[in-house]
Amino acid sequence: MQIKESQGYSKTKALEAANLDVELERLKNATIAWKKANSPINNKDLQKFAAQYLKEKKAVGFYIVVEPSADDTRLRPYTIINEVTTGKRKAKTVYQIKPAEFKVKTTPITKEDGTIEESHDVKVLSAGGTALVAATKSEAFKMMKELIEENKQNYAIEIVREITEGQKYAGYGIYTPSKSAKMGKFLFCVAE
Repeated sequence: MQIKESQGYSKTKALEAANLDVELERLKNATIAWKKANSPINNKDLQKFAAQYLKEKKAVGFYIVVEPSADDTRLRPYTIINEVTTGKRKAKTVYQIKPAEFKVKTTPITKEDGTIEESHDVKVLSAGGTALVAATKSEAFKMMKELIEENKQNYAIEIVREITEGQKYAGYGIYTPSKSAKMGKFLFCVAE
């Protein structure tokens, strides 16, 4: 039996955060029964309550609302702050080496002299965070070769303009929930 505590603006969001492989519709609300049993919180009493409840109700699992929640219903849950540029910005081009997943399509091309050369068409599916930064392309290739040897994974080199002087950020976005929104606390229990 798995018992997980989770928080969220609704029981659906809390269940997603708990990472349990079950739909909410299959879980019973055991909040009233839990309160009648004097709200057991410590692990031993909670395990005993859970086993008894699952046996009585013949359920796949249940959830308990420890602290009620109020969903964030705000249509635009953000505040935007524009950073006005003062002075000049200076940037330099750098080569960022990032772990990446990509598809490579290789096609052979026959030249006029009869030699066969390969042409590669690469499509980057996803790239991770920056592993290393190089000033030149040749330096980036050298660093990437070392990284591949060391970590045995694919890498991509991305050309990026890095701000060296002046303001680095152009604006900010802050998550702002509605005033009535309240993070709730839930307990989820699933029989294995």
